[in-house]
Amino acid sequence: MSKLNAKLWVSAIVRLAQSRGDFATIAKKGDETAGQVILVARRRNGHVQVYSRTMNVRGDYSWTVAIASPPQELGKVNDYLDRQRRYDPDLWIVDLDTENPERFVVDELI
Repeated sequence: MSKLNAKLWVSAIVRLAQSRGDFATIAKKGDETAGQVILVARRRNGHVQVYSRTMNVRGDYSWTVAIASPPQELGKVNDYLDRQRRYDPDLWIVDLDTENPERFVVDELI
């Protein structure tokens, strides 16, 4: 992934989603330059996947699936997001409503 600052990267994701007919919104703004980014991908069937962008040992960003949840377990997703907000006040959270969240996570998933 390129070294775009967090604010620019998040703005690009929101615009990309909208240009493809999906919905994206910034649920929480974080540090403009180096904040961690979490994508909350909500599929239309109710399933949710949460992706976390973190810096790896090479100094590049990579993605991990932090949590995947069927519709009946959305409380787990909310609990995870609440913990992350408390742990990292610089965190960005982007909500995506899309059937294909993988296209927004272009880097290799861990």
